[in-house]
This record gives sequence, C-alpha cells and structure tokens, in this order.
Amino acid sequence: MVVEEVAVSASVRFLKVCAGWPVHPFLVAAFFVLSLFASVETKLLPMHVMNALVGSQLLSLLILVGAWLLQQNRDKAAITATVTLFWCILFRPFCTLFMPWMNFFDKHDWLVVLTYVVVLGGILVAIDRAANHPKFALSYPSFTVCMNVLSLLLFCSVAAPLAINECNEKQTRSMMVAAFKGQFEKIKLDGTKARPDVYYIILDQFAADDSLKQFFHYSPDRFSAFLRKRDFYLPKKPMSNYDNTYQSLSSSLNMSYLDPIPRALGTGNEDLSINIALMQDSAVVQLFRQIGYKIVNVSASDLEDSYWPDADRNIGAEGPNEFDMQLVMMTPWSIVEHYVPVLHEAYARRRLTPFARTKEILDVDGPKFVYIHEMMPHSPYLFDEKGKRLSPRFGLGRFNYSPEIYLGQLKFVENETMDLIAQIQDRSAQKPIIILQSDHGPDFQFGVPNQSGMMQWYANERLRILNAYCFPGMEKTSLYASISPVNSFRALFHDYFKAGLPFLTDRAQIDRDFMSGKGYRLTDVTNNLHFAD
Repeated sequence: MVVEEVAVSASVRFLKVCAGWPVHPFLVAAFFVLSLFASVETKLLPMHVMNALVGSQLLSLLILVGAWLLQQNRDKAAITATVTLFWCILFRPFCTLFMPWMNFFDKHDWLVVLTYVVVLGGILVAIDRAANHPKFALSYPSFTVCMNVLSLLLFCSVAAPLAINECNEKQTRSMMVAAFKGQFEKIKLDGTKARPDVYYIILDQFAADDSLKQFFHYSPDRFSAFLRKRDFYLPKKPMSNYDNTYQSLSSSLNMSYLDPIPRALGTGNEDLSINIALMQDSAVVQLFRQIGYKIVNVSASDLEDSYWPDADRNIGAEGPNEFDMQLVMMTPWSIVEHYVPVLHEAYARRRLTPFARTKEILDVDGPKFVYIHEMMPHSPYLFDEKGKRLSPRFGLGRFNYSPEIYLGQLKFVENETMDLIAQIQDRSAQKPIIILQSDHGPDFQFGVPNQSGMMQWYANERLRILNAYCFPGMEKTSLYASISPVNSFRALFHDYFKAGLPFLTDRAQIDRDFMSGKGYRLTDVTNNLHFAD
C-alpha cells in the first residue's frame, strides 16, 4: 500500500512538473503542420509530413531559445515563441490587407515583411505590458499551465481524427494494392535469357508533338529525330489513359485501368493517397522482382512518388517536398525567398537529379528497373531553354502559367533528356530497354471557343502525350500505333519475358468535372482526340 501511494505521489509530481514546462510552442507548431496536412490529406501519405513536423519543432526551439536569451525568463520566452508562431501562419491573411495596392507592393514586397515585423513587435510589447499591469498581475507559471492545456487540446483536436482516419485509410490502401497486384500473382516470367536494364522515364506534363505544333507553334522535330535515330518507336496516336499524374502513373505501373477503385469506394472517391500507394508498391515492380531485378527510384519530383520505401535504391529523395513548400509559403519566407532563394535552389537541384547523377544511376549493378519521374517541364518554372535559372518570382509560391515560360523549360528538358538517353545507351554493357512518356499534357486551354467546347480542347491538350519505346534486340515487337501507357509494360513483359498478358483496349478518359475533380466520374474521350496522319 505504501509503495502504491509513493508511486501515485511521484506520478502527480511528475505531471505537475511536466505541466509547468512551456511545451505550448512545440504543440502549436505541430498543430499548424497537422492542420495543413488534414486539409490536403487525400493526396498525401503520413511520410510526406515528417520533414515539416521536424522542421517546425526545430523552428520552435530556435525561437524559444532566442526569446529566452533576450528575456531571461522561460515562461515569457515561451509566450513570445507561441505568439510569433501564430503570427507566422497568419502572414498570408495579413498580406491580403495590401491587395488594394498590389502593384506597388509587388515591386516593394520587402515593405510588407517590414510592416509585418513591426506589427509583431507591437503585439509582443502590448502583451508584455498587459501582463505586467497591476490590474492583471499575471502569474507566468500558471499561464504556462493554461497555455499547455489549450495547445494540447488544439493538437489533439487535429491529431486524433488524423490517426483514426489513417488507420482506416491504411487498410483501404493495402486492400487496393493487394487487389491490383493480385491480378498478376499467377504470372510467371521467363528470366532465363538476357535481362537488360529497364528505364521508365516520365517527363511530367510534356506535350505531344501534335499539341506543341497546334498550341505552341513549336516543332519538336529535332527531339523526334534523335529518338528515331536511337532506335525508339514513336506511336502515331500517343495518348494518356488519365488526365492527372496520380491516376496516370498508378495505372501504367499496375498495367490496369483503375476501375476497381470506384467499384469499391464509389465514383466520387478522390483519395489520391491510394494512387500514391499504387505507385510505390506496384504490379510492375512485383514482376521485376520475381526475375531478380533491383528497383531504383530516381526522384526529380516533390511528392507523389519521391520516395519508394521498398526500393533497393532511392536516388535524390532528400530535400524538401511539395508539402514543405506549401507550409513555408504560408510564412514570411515566401517573400524572403525572392531575395534568398534557398527553396528555389533546392527545387532546382532536385529537378536536375537524373541529369546530374547519371553516373550514380548507371553504376547500380543490374539487372535493374529504374524509375525516373522528372517533374519538368511541369511548373514551378525554374529554367529557361538554355538551363539558366529563372527568377524566384516565377517559381514555388507564384505559378506563372505563361506558355512561353513553359515552352522554354520544355526545350531545356528536351536537351537534357537527349543527353541522358545517350549516356544510358552508350555506357550500358547491354543495350537497355527504355520507355519514355509523359503522364499527361499541359492545360493552358488554348483557343477554347466557349464553355461547351472546353472539354474537346482540354482533352486534346491534356491527353495527347509524349510516348516512345526502345525495345532493343527484337526483330518484331508487339508495339502498335495507338498503344497507351496501360499497355506499355504488358508489351515489355510479353516481348522479353513471355508473360502472355492480354492487351487492354486503349482509351483516354477524364473526370466529368475535369476542371477541378480527380475522381472517377469518368468520360471516355478517346474519339475526341485528333492526331496528325
């Protein structure tokens, strides 16, 4: 009995000590990160938020230590840190006050940050004076306990629902991954012959030749001629099966249309975390592993497939992702970035990963399946056609959708891709298989005559894509003029490993609410697409 009383007494003392420690800045920082995560949860996995959580805690600690050095009082410093963190997240609403004078402040945006800092200083001074006023006689230790309790409630109000949802969604993701991979469990590949390295290269939002000529008045003949010279087959009707990255790549990597998802979860389901899981753990990878291939993920993207947990190598997965960028761009750093482009440079380096680290990719022992998702020419726009860095004002927080800037970045990635392919082919002991595609085209919606014609124009711009295949050592392949990504790996496994997989009907489809939706209220627009003879 005495032991139990001592244990209870010790526990109470421990809780009182913990309650007295100013942890509210850390809880508030985590609350803001998780709140943003909750707002975009349907297109993220928990792993994507870890960088931001760690960064927010380090920032809280930095502000807390700085405030303590100035104020020499732990509890006062914690209040200063929490108020500063709140004010950081309110930066975007604060900026709306300057909208009537946007033209002036757009050129002198440092004045916005200066005003913001002055107002923050005024708030902190006002709080300090109010706390020391005789009428209030604030007890800082008691106030710390109250702030800890309130911030804990805030944190739990977001963290608890997220944890419950994640448990449910993880089961759903596992179920869908198993369903797609299960279609190919009985497929046995013949890996007794030579097993060449396989490269699957995605150039995000790269427009088809027909689109470049029709909408951008640019002829990519040099790029096409290079590919043909390098023994690529270019289908005459290159089209994507879906109009967005998530659905397009999860479909191609699983050699299947995504019909099981709406059948199980409804046509309005827009939980894109399912698609991310299907990219990271796909049927294509399952089959390559069956015949002894290593899996190499080369990350030049920011989020959806930047890291494959089960890959043998992840190259370039370090650095900030899109979620980190969204969070930072809600703070004053969004303007500081114009003058000290730290994130801009980090993004640029990641975009260059396949081109800058080609030797590292080639040095991985084969046979290997190399997945390269190059986000260019998709925004943010970081390079001109000669590879020169664009101003930070064109990227990250400001997505300038100028067709000219897009075309400049496209020309740059054309040149870099030609060099990449040349190195892959020339420096490989056995000529590798290469599939070069875009997941979808751009969506500038050129020349839309009226609302009724919008889908027609959107479909032709968005669903006509780059699509090219190098299947070396084959006198005859199963490739054909209208092959689409859903059949790309079916053709590969058929030609090289005797998989015997049937080909699916090639079709292009978009959500009926195509301007904003990524669900499964799908419309077949295959016959709406026009290709040059």
